[in-house]
Amino acid sequence: MCAATLRLITKDEGSLHRAWKSIMRNYINFYHEEPAFELTPNLDCLEAIRNFLQARRHLKGTIACFLLGFLQLEGQDRRLCSALFERDMAYTGMHAYTLLMSVTEMLQAPLSEVIKVVTHPSLVDALRTIVHIVLKYELPQTDADRERAMGARTWKYARIFDSAQFAAIQTDKCVMLVAVLATIAQKLGGGGGDATKIHGISGYLTSRRDVYEKRADVFISYFKSGT
Repeated sequence: MCAATLRLITKDEGSLHRAWKSIMRNYINFYHEEPAFELTPNLDCLEAIRNFLQARRHLKGTIACFLLGFLQLEGQDRRLCSALFERDMAYTGMHAYTLLMSVTEMLQAPLSEVIKVVTHPSLVDALRTIVHIVLKYELPQTDADRERAMGARTWKYARIFDSAQFAAIQTDKCVMLVAVLATIAQKLGGGGGDATKIHGISGYLTSRRDVYEKRADVFISYFKSGT
């Protein structure tokens, strides 16, 4: 339960509050017993913890130890820690990257082709950054390469500690890209929630919904038709 509060370093208190029942189910499934006591988190208390963690840089820095430890875990221990905090910290501030990868997977299309279709002069820096990430960190490497390159495993946490890292894919720097990818993902139904409600684009999309719906339809039709 304490580990679950670590996600407040990157997430709002509401997301943890909504996930609490799921966290308790994971606890029972893992330990095969009920918690020793019942705890229902108070939203105001969670907000206070979040503000405390995010306002103190030295406390935020300690999460690096947890994340490095997570990288050494395997099997059930790794799955549990991923559910508790790691997956809420991975790719922090990188919606453009995660949405592009998700859309590419759902369409079962080549990444290069998806990038070509969404390319726009205002998105060059963001797309170049994504290509850089893929080439440097995500392409298959030998075990020796991965052992030498810790960045191949830790890059996804970079923006927790330094917002200047991969700044071009920060949502407010490439809002058009995130908006169109979120609309496409929502139409394709990836099962990960409604991406159009992502903070930073929900308001932007309010007055532009029809435009992005049409763009998403054209995009999906292009790939579904095999053009």
